[in-house]
Amino acid sequence: MFGCLVAGRLLQTNLQQVDETHAIFELPSAGAINHVCVFLLGTVFSGAASDVSPADVTAILGLSIEPLAQIMQEVSSLPSAVVKANNNPTADATRLAERIVKHLFNYVSSFVGGNPSALSPDFLIPMGVIAKWYENFMAKVRNTGIAFLEREE
Repeated sequence: MFGCLVAGRLLQTNLQQVDETHAIFELPSAGAINHVCVFLLGTVFSGAASDVSPADVTAILGLSIEPLAQIMQEVSSLPSAVVKANNNPTADATRLAERIVKHLFNYVSSFVGGNPSALSPDFLIPMGVIAKWYENFMAKVRNTGIAFLEREE
């Protein structure tokens, strides 16, 4: 059995069976939805999701129960704009570290009056500025994840 949880709403359990392998949840006021979670209890679930925002007032969240091989074949045929799993965790960690440092640099640069060239190797940055950045950064990560780091490029 499935349950659908939209952020800020009650859990939906009104799954409508379409056929033997397909079912849907109706999601009213789709324009206000920013997070959706589908729960599956007692079974292994593998699949794909899309971040395409519906222009309609109501959206339909569809579920398809398919063999894993078929799901993997369908996911591999998705457009290249869809992010696929990266098999190189070192590259991911390096990219993440670069984005975090760039975020810190941009934050610290804002304290030199819009003149980043004023930041020289001898420029002193108070630890309070770094501590405040860290507090804000961690709060943002806890609240929204790390996607904001990718948008800053």
